[in-house]
Amino acid sequence: MVYAVITDTHSNKEAFQVVLDDIKEKGITEIYCLGDIIGYGPDPYFCANETRRHCTGRATKGNHEFLLEKAFEGKKVPMHKGPKKGIEHSSKKLWRSQKRFLINLPTELQEGTRLFVHANPAPDLPGKVSPELEAIAKINDYLLWKDSYAARKKANITAGGLRQMNLQPNDEAKINAVFDVMRRKKLQFCFTGHIHMAGYIADLKEENFDYIPEIMLAHRPLLNQTPQEEETFIQKIEPDKLYLVLCGAVGQPRDRDNRACYVIVDYDKIIWRRLPYGYEKTILKMENAGLPEKQAERLRYGKYPDDNEDLEELVGNPAD
Repeated sequence: MVYAVITDTHSNKEAFQVVLDDIKEKGITEIYCLGDIIGYGPDPYFCANETRRHCTGRATKGNHEFLLEKAFEGKKVPMHKGPKKGIEHSSKKLWRSQKRFLINLPTELQEGTRLFVHANPAPDLPGKVSPELEAIAKINDYLLWKDSYAARKKANITAGGLRQMNLQPNDEAKINAVFDVMRRKKLQFCFTGHIHMAGYIADLKEENFDYIPEIMLAHRPLLNQTPQEEETFIQKIEPDKLYLVLCGAVGQPRDRDNRACYVIVDYDKIIWRRLPYGYEKTILKMENAGLPEKQAERLRYGKYPDDNEDLEELVGNPAD
């Protein structure tokens, strides 16, 4: 079985078109979408249309679709300036039928041993809550703290090009909760977006308290200079492991690699594709639309603009 997984397109037409072209070139016809189709960027109409065209029945809702839903209902929801401007822009540009498509997307989608969800399938909730609040948490809760996936100065590199990292103590409880859910539901794969980071976290199918979950990142962070060429990262699937697959972001990467990212599952391999695109054109359209400069700058550097950590070129030898 071969299929693609996309997430966090965020109204970025230029990035989405490059990804769709790459998927088509590879002959892949089954595409799953994890939400945040709109918001932030200048082209919600195009992104909503193409998602409906390629992913109907295989798409889930993100937190930006939730914000669109509340705006559509005339309800006020506290928002930071960046998301608020993006939702206002999307509300003006989308047709009613497109809004209905986005609003009616499910929170999660399970097919066999695969679960597709925007953010966190096992959010930390304060006791028993309503199904609505649980659904909101699943599309809003961050799996990892920002410091957990900020680019490090040194990291070993696997044969498939992924960078080996250490899971941070603050994140262990959340990640363990996800793997508990996966074991209970007999899942092998959980595909998520929301943190705009590419890679995976793996644990054993049979719980072993001595085993430390491995975290790998599929990016190339270099001193604000992402190489403008396509790149492929590959991880062979091991049958005795569970995989929490971090699908990156098509339209707004934040892992110090500004190339569009999506995932392919090809039988026994998980593949992350990083593709350069014309982000300067997207930035210009955002400026002309009056969208926040901070969101535009993220496209140029693939990071939060206030993240000024000095980076060195990757070091380490590919694993055998």
